[in-house]
Amino acid sequence: VATTVQLLVLGDAGRSPRMQLHALSFAESGYHVTLLGYSGSPCRSAVANHRLIKVEHIRQAPAWLDRLPTVLAQPLKLLALLVLLCCSLLAHPRSDLLLVQSPPAVPALLVAWATCRLGRPGRSIYRSLELGFASRFLRSDTHLCVTEAMRRDLRKSWGIDAVAFHDRPSPDFAVRASDNPDATAAHRLFDRLGAPGGPVPQLAETPLTRLGVDGVARYLPICERPALLVSSTSWTLDEDFAPLMEALDRYDSKAESDQSLPDLLCVVTGRGPMRDYYLSRAGPWRSVRLVSAWLEPADYPALLAAADLGVSLHASSSGLDLPMKVVDMFGCGLPVCALRFPAIGELVRHGVNGLLFDSGEQLAEQLAKLLRPAEASSVDELKRLRRGARDAFRGDNFVKAWRRIVRPVVRASDSRCCILSAGRASLIFLLFYCQ
Repeated sequence: VATTVQLLVLGDAGRSPRMQLHALSFAESGYHVTLLGYSGSPCRSAVANHRLIKVEHIRQAPAWLDRLPTVLAQPLKLLALLVLLCCSLLAHPRSDLLLVQSPPAVPALLVAWATCRLGRPGRSIYRSLELGFASRFLRSDTHLCVTEAMRRDLRKSWGIDAVAFHDRPSPDFAVRASDNPDATAAHRLFDRLGAPGGPVPQLAETPLTRLGVDGVARYLPICERPALLVSSTSWTLDEDFAPLMEALDRYDSKAESDQSLPDLLCVVTGRGPMRDYYLSRAGPWRSVRLVSAWLEPADYPALLAAADLGVSLHASSSGLDLPMKVVDMFGCGLPVCALRFPAIGELVRHGVNGLLFDSGEQLAEQLAKLLRPAEASSVDELKRLRRGARDAFRGDNFVKAWRRIVRPVVRASDSRCCILSAGRASLIFLLFYCQ
C-alpha cells in the first residue's frame, strides 16, 4: 500500500492551488507528502503547517541565461532544468507515488519518468509515455478530468474513458458561505489595508463595515456604502482584462445619470506583468474605484465573503477547463458574472448562481441590473443568485470529494498511471505508481 507521495510542479508552489489541495488531500488520507516547486508565494497555512506535508523548493535555471541570445538560452535553460530537476527528485528518499503537473510537459514528465523508471529502486508501473503527441502521451490506465466536456473530448478524440472530477473549494473557502456572514474578518482586512498597524482594528469604519457601540463589526447597508466587486487575475496575456475595463467605464457613465446606482469599489487580486498596463487605463472615474491588491492566503476568503459580486474573465484556450477562482467564490457564497466559453456552464448556471456575458457592454448591463439597492427586483435577484452560489458546493469541499473520487483510483491495485487533465494540454497531472 502506498504511503508516501511527491508532488512536482514547475512553477510557484504557493500559486498552484490545485497541487496544494492535492497535497492536503493526500495528507488527510494518511500519506506523507513532499510538495516540490519553485519558491515565491507562501503556501496556504493548512499546507505549510500540516505535519505530514513538507514543502521543498526546486532551484531555477541561472538568471544569466536570460541574457544570452534566444537560440542559445533556450536549449541551455532546458539542459539546466533537466539537471536541477533530476537532482531535486533524486535527493529525496524514494516515494511510492509521484504526481506531476503539466504544462510544462518538457522536461517535467521526462524527468519524472526517468527517475521513477531508472533512478529509483524497484519498478515503476506504467503502460506508455511518448512525449510530443497528446494522442500518444495520454495513454495510461486511469484518467481523471475536471469537466464533463473534457471527458467527452477524451472519449471522442483519443478513445479514452475518463472520470470527471470537478474542482471544489478548499475547506478554507467552504466555511465562509452564510446567510449572515461575520463582518469581523472583513473589518480587520479593510482596516489593515487602509491603516496598516497592529492586529486590533484601529478604524471605527471601513468602506464596507462599521464598529458598533458594542465593539462588534457589522456590514453597512449597500445604500450607505459602495458595492464591492471582486476579481482575481494573473495579469498576463492569457486573460484579457479589457472587458472589465470597458464595463467599469460604462458603469461609471451610467452612474452619472442614474442616481440609483451605488458607487463601485472593484478590487482585483493577483500579480503579473500586465498589471501596470491595465491600471494605467483606469478612469478617470467619478463613481468607480479600481484597486489592485496582493493578499495573504488567509485574507482572500474574507474578501470574497464580504463582496457583493465576483467577476471571472477566464477564457479557456481549449474551452474545456474551468477557473478555480469561480470555485473559490462559490465556496464563499459569492455569485459570479463570468465570461462565456464552452465549458463554463458546468460551473456557472446562468440565472441560478451567476450570469454569463460575452462582452464588456453586457457585463456593464449586468452590474447595473444587480447592484441597485433601491430596486426590490435587483435586491431579490442578487439574493437569489447568492443562495445559488452557496448551494453550489453546500456541505462539500475538495478534500471530501477527493476521498470519494480520487482516493479509490489511487488505491486501486490495477491502477498504473493516472492523468488528471483540464483542457487538451492546458493542465495535466500524471501520477506514477512505483513499487
